[in-house]
Amino acid sequence: MARSTSSAGWPPPGSTSRWATRTRPPPRERKATRPGNDDAYVELVADGLHAERSVWPIILRAKPASRLILVSDAIGLAGMGDGRMKIGELEVEVRDGACRLVSDGRLAGSVIALDIAVRNLADAGVPLPLAVRAASRNPLELLGVTDRGSIAPGQRADLVEMDDGLQVLRVMKAGRWYPAAGSAGAAA
Repeated sequence: MARSTSSAGWPPPGSTSRWATRTRPPPRERKATRPGNDDAYVELVADGLHAERSVWPIILRAKPASRLILVSDAIGLAGMGDGRMKIGELEVEVRDGACRLVSDGRLAGSVIALDIAVRNLADAGVPLPLAVRAASRNPLELLGVTDRGSIAPGQRADLVEMDDGLQVLRVMKAGRWYPAAGSAGAAA
């Protein structure tokens, strides 16, 4: 991921660089960054910790919806639940969706999955189609992937079925259904 140490020339002209949103960067990173032109993508970890929820509508006003990408920033402890654990030699505590260093309380990464990011964005008032696009089609467009990302003839059949509460029910990968993690049943 691209990082900037000053706002001058960011992002570089003609680039599709990404800008990670942070509202509370560590002191060494407290220099100005900005999203730049409308061609640059903005990546958002929609956990309410990396960027406060109050900032999300501002991001959407500053950037076209087609340039928002939801990312999880998930570390290997994602999905493990609450408790004290280790990332290499670092002791961390995961509690209520936040992973923090035991030594000083700083964020040590994220433990959310993209379905949670979509749900969080929708709960914050972002229209569901825009939240889903930010987790699916927009990242594919950034990467130049054209064989998936829409439901149309000739497209690879990769889908996620969610219930009314935006909980994952099952996933289709390359035309084959798989149950959601933690649910019973085999691939259909």
